[in-house]
Amino acid sequence: MVTRAQEGYISSDNTSKNLLLLTNKINKAIIRIKSEQELFAEICKLTVEVGNHAVCWIGQPDKENKKFNAIAHYNATKEDEYQLGSRKYDPNGPTATVIRTGKFYLTNNFKDEVWDEELRNYLWQKGFRSYLALPISKQGKVEYTLNLYSGNVNFFSDEQIQFLEGISDDISYAIDNIENEKQKTIAHDQLREISSLLQRTESATKTGSWKVNFATGAAYCSDETFRIYGIPPNSINPNYNDWAKQIHPEDKEAVIAIDNESRKKLRDTIKEYRIINPDGTLKYVQTHAHYELDTNGQPIGMYGLVRDITAETEAEAALAQSEKNLRLMVDLIPQSIFIKDLNGNFIYANKSYCDLYGKTVEEINNSNWSNVTSAHVDRDKIINHDNEIIRSGTSKKMIDFPFTDHSGKERYFDVIKTPFQLPGKTMAILCILNEITERKHTDILKSELLNDLTERNKNLEQFSYIISHNLRAPLANILGICKLLTHAENRKENTEIFLEDLTLSAEKLDNIVRDLSTIMQAKQSSLPKEAIRLDQIVADVKHSLENMDDFHRMEIKHDFGHAQEIYSVKSFIFSIFHNLIANSIKYSRPDIAPILEIRSRHTKNGCEIIFSDNGTGIDMAVNGSKLFGLYNRFDTSKEGSGIGLYIVKTQVEALHGQIEVSSEVNVGTTFKINIKQ
Repeated sequence: MVTRAQEGYISSDNTSKNLLLLTNKINKAIIRIKSEQELFAEICKLTVEVGNHAVCWIGQPDKENKKFNAIAHYNATKEDEYQLGSRKYDPNGPTATVIRTGKFYLTNNFKDEVWDEELRNYLWQKGFRSYLALPISKQGKVEYTLNLYSGNVNFFSDEQIQFLEGISDDISYAIDNIENEKQKTIAHDQLREISSLLQRTESATKTGSWKVNFATGAAYCSDETFRIYGIPPNSINPNYNDWAKQIHPEDKEAVIAIDNESRKKLRDTIKEYRIINPDGTLKYVQTHAHYELDTNGQPIGMYGLVRDITAETEAEAALAQSEKNLRLMVDLIPQSIFIKDLNGNFIYANKSYCDLYGKTVEEINNSNWSNVTSAHVDRDKIINHDNEIIRSGTSKKMIDFPFTDHSGKERYFDVIKTPFQLPGKTMAILCILNEITERKHTDILKSELLNDLTERNKNLEQFSYIISHNLRAPLANILGICKLLTHAENRKENTEIFLEDLTLSAEKLDNIVRDLSTIMQAKQSSLPKEAIRLDQIVADVKHSLENMDDFHRMEIKHDFGHAQEIYSVKSFIFSIFHNLIANSIKYSRPDIAPILEIRSRHTKNGCEIIFSDNGTGIDMAVNGSKLFGLYNRFDTSKEGSGIGLYIVKTQVEALHGQIEVSSEVNVGTTFKINIKQ
């Protein structure tokens, strides 16, 4: 708009008339045009046609792509458009300076300019001599530049600049109005969309809204609220008394009491109750009521929601009955069943499972698994097992799972665990235990009988071998010598030789009988047990081996700090230690200082004892399978009977233990013995 200050600068020449005409036409365009882009295009056209400028364009900086784009122009060629607006963005150039400072930029002679020599030469060749750039603001920030070119030197006078600054201010004001109208339209459309969405949401969720103004008494209810109460929308003016009439008689007293209490304390409420609609339909509703307070904390109104929960309530009742029936059936089956979440909390456990712990269903359900199970259970292992089931999404089976119930009875189960999804997509573990204790005991008995028969058969074979080979050889020698002695001529000449041979054969026979006696003793499993200190056993064995060759070369170390004492058969433990220590001494290497290390530790079911030496070692690939055989010897350079390791293994097994060996030639040998206690 042209101000009085501007009118004071208007002269009688054509330039002033053109400026005044340009201002009027631009003001009319501002009133008429409601689009920013359309307004820019019209301004460029009017500025050239009415304002006698050679070219007009409006630019906007694109700092991300480092360009200055011409978003509207008039009387500019494609080449002009590129040269003037789409060149590389110069932060110190004319248009950038206008954007940054919010002030106009003027040059009345391109020859005097020092910016962008290429652009300056281009403009000069096109016949442009003067240039003016003016700021255009949007919402208080300079966003565009109005760029004017003229073919005359010193074209832009102070009078023109003031007029054109007023025009740029008018354009900025118009852009703000366009933007405001645009935002109003957007807000109106959003409000209408939100209102429509709210109505659809209320209908879909069967939730109505309401509001009461205490000062005026005016009440508002949404269409869905009317529908919930079975009343045509807006057919009545809603009030508290009409609402209270529809409350079910059995619920009315309690609901009104809650409302009265909330009025006294200005407390928000959430209530669930029954209503009876005018057509007699029974519904369950849930209401939320909130007080609206003024700045002094006094109530000025109330608002809230009402939701039809009939379908949910009836479904919950049906589900509760279904769950009750299912629990009854699950409690009657013999299998033990439970569900627990990943934190170990029981979601459900049936009676059979609770009986294992001697607890009621109420005591187990909603308790934590760690508070129910025995402290001896490997909880970390079971938790990791459960987490792996959840992670993999696959079921896992555990066969012959041992379990000790609350009475101390050992029982066995086949167990299956599978991922189970709780409401809300929370994952849990469903576990079913099928008891196989009776079958397991039968299998164990069968296995023991089979093992016993196998062992007896094995012993018979070994005794047969001993009798047919080891025992028969010296006995045959004795019989042969006795026959020779029956001849008189032999008695006279060879009596001493015969007696010497007879003595050797008798000694061999005696040694074999002794070995058989030792083997028979090693197989006894009913010998009395007692508390045994391992360090004392080592001391006793060392004392018994003092006269053995290389005994004093051997350094025997022991560490029983983790298991100092065991409860077992002392004579067997002494024999095991004696044989293994003696073997380490016997098969020590002459080129290094021999060392034997013995250590122990408690295990879940007993004790582990480890013997490690740096002796000659054993070729396990060749002799590993024969290591514990009877009369097997692998180093004939050393004296021995070949029954030492056989006795060790026999005694370990008689103690219900296991023995393992690892060895490497010229490195050493390690025996690991696990003894059940």
